[in-house]
Amino acid sequence: MANWVMSQQLALTLVLLVLVIIERFTRDTLAPQQLYRLWLMVPLILLVNNLPADIVQVNQSYIPQYVVSMAANKEFNSLSIGWHSVWLVGASLIVIVGVFAQRGLNKATSEYRSIKHLPIALPKCIAVRMCNSVGGPLLSGIFKPVLYLPQDFFNQYNTQQQIMMIQHELVHFKRKDNWFNLLALALLALFWFNPLTWLAYRSFKRNQETACDAVVLENASQQEKVLYSKTLVQCAEHSLHALPVYSSYGEKTTMFKRIHLIQQNTEKRPLFTAGVLGLFAAIFASVALAGSDFGGQKVLGLKAAMPVKRIEPLYPPEAIEQKLNGSVVLRFDIEADGSTSNIEIVKSQPENTFDKNSVAALKQWIYKPRIVGGVAQKQSGLLVQLDYLLGPDQPARPAMIETIKVSQTASH
Repeated sequence: MANWVMSQQLALTLVLLVLVIIERFTRDTLAPQQLYRLWLMVPLILLVNNLPADIVQVNQSYIPQYVVSMAANKEFNSLSIGWHSVWLVGASLIVIVGVFAQRGLNKATSEYRSIKHLPIALPKCIAVRMCNSVGGPLLSGIFKPVLYLPQDFFNQYNTQQQIMMIQHELVHFKRKDNWFNLLALALLALFWFNPLTWLAYRSFKRNQETACDAVVLENASQQEKVLYSKTLVQCAEHSLHALPVYSSYGEKTTMFKRIHLIQQNTEKRPLFTAGVLGLFAAIFASVALAGSDFGGQKVLGLKAAMPVKRIEPLYPPEAIEQKLNGSVVLRFDIEADGSTSNIEIVKSQPENTFDKNSVAALKQWIYKPRIVGGVAQKQSGLLVQLDYLLGPDQPARPAMIETIKVSQTASH
């Protein structure tokens, strides 16, 4: 899983960078609703980057040669295992924090009073509850949505303010924003180590609120916009005295930007919008071509199948007694999970001396699979050459595909 996550970084980072820049610096040019739709590019780019590719045979001429000492091999294996563990811990922590946050909300809103009558009609599937734990209207839940209102909601705000605030939450409901919030949190957990993911998450949440405001005020008069802005400020002040349950009205930075956008009249610039869409089209085309065949033929190499676990072969005792050096060339396949299979001896010098130990060791190797379009590929026909040298002062064996020094100390 960690290997797949790393394989998505280039495409994901490129899209997130463009989205964050647009959200931060072009708010007065691109309508909030249009920008919010652009966030769909994130799951779409991951989908494009993971389109299946054909399984192909490795071309040996593209396999690099390299030498790995025993000490370097152990260090590499340790680093690889360490990265998987660190990634898993980070992802698990984010999931745990999300679960506890939802449990905290459920606990804080456990004491409530049900409301049947509101100034506007709501879908029957939405329950309405009043409680002291929220500072402003809050829509929670996916399968059973609940609209939480402050205890003094009807006394604190006039009817027009109540309608606008409830309409804002209704926009969240109609757009299935809680589903997208869950998806955003899942992506944050997967790619938590990328700093741009955190910036993008905040930009997404901020844009989500401004897009809702834009829908509510789409046909509003200037007077209604002023009243809506005052309502946001009033609700933010009220949130300071409520229990710390999440509400989109309590975050100051987001609140200021929402008010700023309400006061601004976004000019429609079709050329700019077309340019943004063209940029994303170019990104998608680049990602798709990167994971597809060029001229109908793929070029694969061992560099794309980096071993993450090496078991050094034991130096045969009879070879030590006879002071023999030697080499074994093996052909093998790499499965999609990184394990080796179909191992056979291509050539060995001297014959039958190092074959058994070489096969036994290679069976335990784990490779980082070749990733094409985000999908692990099975590779066939790879070659590896194992050079058995009694000591570091021995002359190097002729390199063919891959050279790994196996010292006599490996047998201890």
